[in-house]
Amino acid sequence: MKKLFGTLILILLVGSLGACSNNNSNTMISAANVNEREETILSTITSESFLFDFNNTEYKEVAVWVEKYESGKLVDDQLGYMTTQVDKKGSIILATAKASDNEKQQTFHIGVGDQDGTSSASVLDKKPKDADAMSIVYSGLPEEKTLDGGEILLANIAYSNNEFGTSSISNQFYEDPEAHMDELNEYNVVYLFKAKFMK
Repeated sequence: MKKLFGTLILILLVGSLGACSNNNSNTMISAANVNEREETILSTITSESFLFDFNNTEYKEVAVWVEKYESGKLVDDQLGYMTTQVDKKGSIILATAKASDNEKQQTFHIGVGDQDGTSSASVLDKKPKDADAMSIVYSGLPEEKTLDGGEILLANIAYSNNEFGTSSISNQFYEDPEAHMDELNEYNVVYLFKAKFMK
């Protein structure tokens, strides 16, 4: 599966690097525009996926990781963690592998690609108890963000057993996660996908 995910990163990278060159911002990250072909590829092998393009003139390395929260409390601050060198333009892919209902674990894939190649990692975590009976909401970075050397919240996947339904995490949470951490109390389990570009 890791080899398949690496191939997926390479295929998506070819299309997304062209999109990066059309953006005039020097140091930014934003959700990538995924075409129909790329969407088909992603939906074939992933349950949820997020693709981001970055332009970078200052940073040499990026770290990408997953944080896990249960009922609003941090239970793992580096569920998955990888660092890799980055070029001026590239992409970050975050995805969950498709799994059958009886599987007890879920797989998260993290990938970073640029013109020099790709790096990827796969992370296993125990599925939330009664996950199949829960609502799942997910969202990605709602707007372009300038790279400033700080942590960037790229995406989230949240599980809730609220019988009245649940809504996605707000856009304000993406702007200032620390000021809106109370939002995570509404969910049984939340995975936050974060990145940090470093000099």
